[in-house]
Amino acid sequence: MAYYITEKCIGCGACSKQCPTSAIYGKTKERFIVNTAKCIECGVCGMACPSAAIVDPKEKTCLRVGLKERPKPVLDMELCSGCGCCVSICPFDCLEMQGDSLLSADSWYPVLRKPGKCVSCSQCAEICAKEALDMQKVGKV
Repeated sequence: MAYYITEKCIGCGACSKQCPTSAIYGKTKERFIVNTAKCIECGVCGMACPSAAIVDPKEKTCLRVGLKERPKPVLDMELCSGCGCCVSICPFDCLEMQGDSLLSADSWYPVLRKPGKCVSCSQCAEICAKEALDMQKVGKV
């Protein structure tokens, strides 16, 4: 079972705008719908919803979490291989590869260049075969 939108939906479209897979559709001021075939169960829709109209697969109502309070990807440089998969999958182009000439000419790693655009979908962390990215709350060490 995927996330779904209840009758509490006010039709604002916040969930749809932040969904990384475009799994949510609808018309303004009408109840939006989740395409369960496209839903990756990341929870971004629930964090975006101002009316607590989204329920997760465990039947729990999602609570709104502002962009600044959401977890962001944090890189463990020791584990990163510099493959760039995380950059490629980011639906909002928040990550960029950066070279570090101090290490070597071949050392590249992802950098969160646009944290304000990151919706915390965790796709970057999930695709990382080396588990070099971890989603952490802002300010967490």
